[in-house]
Amino acid sequence: FDEYQQYATKPALEAIFKIALLGRYLCNKSKTILTSATPNKYLYEDIKLPKGKIDVKKITVDYTKYGEKKYKCEFRQFNPDKDTENFLMVVNSVKTSQNMCKSGWINYHTLFTKKDKEEKRELLNKTHGKESSIDDRKIPVVSTNIISTGIDISFKKVILCGLPMEETTQLAGRCN
Repeated sequence: FDEYQQYATKPALEAIFKIALLGRYLCNKSKTILTSATPNKYLYEDIKLPKGKIDVKKITVDYTKYGEKKYKCEFRQFNPDKDTENFLMVVNSVKTSQNMCKSGWINYHTLFTKKDKEEKRELLNKTHGKESSIDDRKIPVVSTNIISTGIDISFKKVILCGLPMEETTQLAGRCN
């Protein structure tokens, strides 16, 4: 199950998820691998499967590295006076991405050629990746939701413009 945390957040999806785990165990005793870059402590604490069927205690996750950091959410318009550096703006279309991007910012979306996308990913890793300096991270980035997966980058602020709520799950991980 890739991005399994998306199955374990709403009661109906969680129920389906539990049935799938139990079914995989009962049918062939195969291993089930859960993958996600998003921690889900809730799943490990509260999953209730029949005793002796699946031992979720064998699943270990160290959450101490995530800390207890709180996220601040603001619902407001983009403010060019307030939003000046170290932010990722994720918009709902390529055209909006192109229109919102200012000189000196990085623009990233699906319509770039494969070669251009690779160059943009390298630039994003250099400016906002784990090895980047605080000064490099000041460069704003405007993108479509293509940036939500496959790139390990961080920003001080993530601004979402016109995205449906279900498309925001991965984007929280881009905010430091």
